[in-house]
Amino acid sequence: MISFFVRHPVASNLMMVLLCILGIGVLGNLERETFPEFTASTVGATVIYPRASARDVDEEICSPLESALTGTNGLAELTCLSTDGMATPTAELEEGGDLTLFFNDVFSAVSGINDFPTDAEAPTVEILARSDLVALVAVSGISSKQGLIEYADQLADQLQALPGVADISVSGITDRELQVVFDEDTLYRYGLSTRDIVDAIQARSLSQPLGNAELDENSIVLRYANTRRTKSDLEDLIVLPNSSGSFVRLRDLAEVRMMDTDENVASFIDGDQAAIISVSEIQEGRQYSCF
Repeated sequence: MISFFVRHPVASNLMMVLLCILGIGVLGNLERETFPEFTASTVGATVIYPRASARDVDEEICSPLESALTGTNGLAELTCLSTDGMATPTAELEEGGDLTLFFNDVFSAVSGINDFPTDAEAPTVEILARSDLVALVAVSGISSKQGLIEYADQLADQLQALPGVADISVSGITDRELQVVFDEDTLYRYGLSTRDIVDAIQARSLSQPLGNAELDENSIVLRYANTRRTKSDLEDLIVLPNSSGSFVRLRDLAEVRMMDTDENVASFIDGDQAAIISVSEIQEGRQYSCF
């Protein structure tokens, strides 16, 4: 073949021109997409286990789920994430498998588990569609860091409500947390230890469900809510009564500070602190409303 084209250079030039013409002819029919679609291949479930620690969730929820789902036809990989109060198993379908049949098998396996704790809620099973990052929204110009966090969270909630939006995440700015710095001399004067202060904060600053109150026509959900969310609220927390009949508050024993959770996380635009909102779309729907 090579010797033929060496002896006939015109033929090689004609062949090259022909290939160029064929390439240009099919160029307009090539499918081009900025965010190409992928077929969903993952089925996920969620099991709510109120007031349970991550260890309890792993032992009492994830273990039965893994036992039930192991061996499911078409299962390529199985993971189960346990957090406080919730388990999230994820089952991935092997390549070329039937997603509908796989979903039905996973749903049947999860529904057939009858040894969950009595406090655990009924599991939900769904096909986890892939999502694509379609926009990055930068928010800046707000003087206080806490105000920037609150505004970015509010804007993220509004974007999450738009049709077709699969996921919203806020990055580039760290969360804020309350930090309590003890005064050892003051604690010694009151006969307290740091453990006593920690126990007092946990006992007097909490939020937990108390059950339901059944009435004639409806029921009322009862909940104890006394979470200290601000610096002043935490400073006013009563630690113990003193001999004079008044109360010793946390501000009398320690300094409460509002601190960054991670000082290494920060983003800036023209020197101003900024928050970055990532918007991901659902592949089945790509229409958005703007405001």
